Amino acid sequence: MSIPSNQEALYQDDNIDSIFVYYVEKGDTLSSIAKKFDISTETLLWANNLSSSSTLKVGRELTVLPVSGILYTIKKGDSAKSIAKKYKVNVDDILAFNNLDDDSILKSGQKIIIPNGQNAGDSYAPSNNYVARTYLPSAPGYVSALTPAGFIVYPTTGKNWGRKHYNNASDIANSCGTPIYAAADGTAVSVALTNSRSVYANGGYGNNIRIQHSNGVLTLYAHLKESLISEGEEVKQGQLIALMGGQPGTVGAGRSTGCHLHFEVRGATNPLIRY
Repeated sequence: MSIPSNQEALYQDDNIDSIFVYYVEKGDTLSSIAKKFDISTETLLWANNLSSSSTLKVGRELTVLPVSGILYTIKKGDSAKSIAKKYKVNVDDILAFNNLDDDSILKSGQKIIIPNGQNAGDSYAPSNNYVARTYLPSAPGYVSALTPAGFIVYPTTGKNWGRKHYNNASDIANSCGTPIYAAADGTAVSVALTNSRSVYANGGYGNNIRIQHSNGVLTLYAHLKESLISEGEEVKQGQLIALMGGQPGTVGAGRSTGCHLHFEVRGATNPLIRY
């Protein structure tokens, strides 16, 4: 998602990341603004109570969501399941995107984002601009909205230590051989493999993959047991790309104290980092 440099104002709710406030500029149209933020035109209309025939005045303030979908205000009696059913989405997607769990109590007036939700009361069909984001069934759920990378999925499962360390990275620990997935669409610009058992192999990363995304953001996946893609390959968000490694003393582990994924986000916020 490419954010214009002069459109930096935003606000945040307890469970919502990066909801932008955009100020209309000369020459803007609803579709051109939606394209700037990589969301559907319908999402822009719904969030601002506009119709497809609405005109935009320069300087008008628009709410822009970080992903195609609906900004929803909780009403008395709502549950995540009832909301998911109403807007025809997976309840797990709502829970994960808004950092909720099955036992979360939704409070009246609380705002949540329904990723890929369709406005049940809307009388027109989605425009040709709308492209549904798809995720492989085996891939982990949504993690957060990045700025400016957009919507990503967890790259793997396991314990996320959440501690920031070098190169904007966080570590996720699990058993060696655990599947690792592409966090977003992109191109594998580097698949660096080694036969070395040295902790210094490939700069300490050991076997690693770098994926370049279209918005300039790069994600890196290190301490891999095995790569399942090749350099130059186009990958889809949620695609299985590697198996977790990192067992000390094994080939390709690099500088690692145990089985885990070292996950870096270069050029944007890493949503797995908590402190």
